[in-house]
Amino acid sequence: MKNINGNNKKLIPKIGFGTWQIQKEKTCEVVLKAIELGYKHFDTAEGYGNLEEIGLAIKNSKIDRSQLFITSKLWVEDYKNEYIQKKAVNRILNQLEVDYVDLLLLHWPLEYNFDVNSILSNLNILKERGLVKNIGVSNFSKYHLEKIDYSLTTICCNQIELHPSFYPKNTILFCKEKNIEIIGYMPFAWGKDFSLDIILDLARKYKVSSAQICLQWQLQKGFKVIPRTINESHMKENLKFNEFILSDIDINKIDNINLNNRILNKEYLRSKVPEFNLDWRMN
Repeated sequence: MKNINGNNKKLIPKIGFGTWQIQKEKTCEVVLKAIELGYKHFDTAEGYGNLEEIGLAIKNSKIDRSQLFITSKLWVEDYKNEYIQKKAVNRILNQLEVDYVDLLLLHWPLEYNFDVNSILSNLNILKERGLVKNIGVSNFSKYHLEKIDYSLTTICCNQIELHPSFYPKNTILFCKEKNIEIIGYMPFAWGKDFSLDIILDLARKYKVSSAQICLQWQLQKGFKVIPRTINESHMKENLKFNEFILSDIDINKIDNINLNNRILNKEYLRSKVPEFNLDWRMN
């Protein structure tokens, strides 16, 4: 499996495994199976409600901790001050039963009262103490990324919703300029992109599934991807990204699909987390 480097020089698998919306009672079994199949990068968050089950799967797998790359996220409730941030990170580590996470992300930017540089500065202290190996952000647009003082801190990645029908070019270009890796989540738009005409045509052309076309497109563009599935056959299929190569012409076709079809849009977020001033804008 081809890898790329994070800030701490540890190799990060290009294909990860998402754990959002996996039912708590199924999480241990699903993650254990993913580990058995060869997944090394696991994307987690306290807000997903299944950290303890993920930790149990890791423990039961008997795999050496150093062989895994674990990402987790600091939720907006914990942005308030250094003490609360440290407490939250320790809580995450305790639930996962690990001594450190390889990558800690700020889960969402806020519309107001959001001192991103102060938060990142505090996380740097946790990084120096070894509790966090790398720091990044999630769901940050170009607008949010421009607020970061890069002379004071280094972020290694921006995890964003990314699929053929939602391709935020401005944000991606800014990340490339700042050498910030892109991690794409929801790569299939919950299956909605499987029926796009261009995706269907390319799946027939390359004799693969629509899911493999969506994944291969992101991987060839140099992004990391974290698909989520509880289906074992789909888990196996998602690892078969080295079996074909999309032509530059076909990659360009997918680049230009962009329908601005963001799944996690303002309406969705307000229906799920109305109590927080999450900034949903992406450009």
